[in-house]
Amino acid sequence: MTFLAILVALDWAVAAFFQKGLEHYYGLDQEADILIVGHSHMMKTCNKRMLEEGLGLKVSKYCREAVMVPDRYAMVRQFLNTQQDHSVPIVLYGVDPRMFYDGQLSYNSYKLFYPFMDDPAMDELVRREAVKWHDYPIHKYIRSSRFPDFMMYRSARGWLNYWDSLSDGVISEEKWNKPHPWDVYMPEKTVRIFHETVDLLLENGCHVVLVYPGTIQAYQKSNPEAHEFMMNYFRTMADNHPGIDFLDYGPIFSHRREYFEDSVHINRAGEKVFVRHLIKDLQEIMNKIGYPAASAPGNP
Repeated sequence: MTFLAILVALDWAVAAFFQKGLEHYYGLDQEADILIVGHSHMMKTCNKRMLEEGLGLKVSKYCREAVMVPDRYAMVRQFLNTQQDHSVPIVLYGVDPRMFYDGQLSYNSYKLFYPFMDDPAMDELVRREAVKWHDYPIHKYIRSSRFPDFMMYRSARGWLNYWDSLSDGVISEEKWNKPHPWDVYMPEKTVRIFHETVDLLLENGCHVVLVYPGTIQAYQKSNPEAHEFMMNYFRTMADNHPGIDFLDYGPIFSHRREYFEDSVHINRAGEKVFVRHLIKDLQEIMNKIGYPAASAPGNP
């Protein structure tokens, strides 16, 4: 019995250590001024440290690899639960022309949320998406099992206060010019969940900024009509609601091969340029909505 108690205590202690680092890495342990939510597209373009220094605000960057629209809905619900008044003044929500595809970017993306199963939204997501019957109970009750190696890595970066990008590669000429055939795909369920997410944020007093960081020009050239249709879709959302803005960085970045490490992700050089543009645009948005921190000390 004593041995079992020691094992349980050790399990909780190990999990608590990694949990604290992970929460700090994603900014789930603070009352934030700005929340960034999206997949790796936003994760590799929005430098938390540079944004905080440039705006003089607290930024929570809750971005995860391969998360689809339903995942982000759960992430938003979870984040709002961490905030004292269940709100955050400004939310940057990453969008792109192919975001409504309802196929999983990663078949096991639900495993990204094991560490947060104590939150009702995440518990519901893991229970619903778990592929094997034992996935849910094992990770629910053996807490240290919630942290695979890549989660430990993120936790370590949280403990070290290190958020900078490590991507210095540049996409090859061949991949830069490779055609990327695609078409508009907007399944009703996924579109509905996206709008429910935006509505939830608006209902909680958040100002929503839809952000398209841009992808390589081959995507746009492969189907310019579809690309323009999707850009207009997000633009119309912003035009029809005072609580929504849309920032399209495609025209700035999509023709600059030196800023991309692959067909979707911006590298470290591109990240620095992107954040400078984002800071300027966010200052204009904050001035427009009268957010008092818009002129905080430290703004460039």
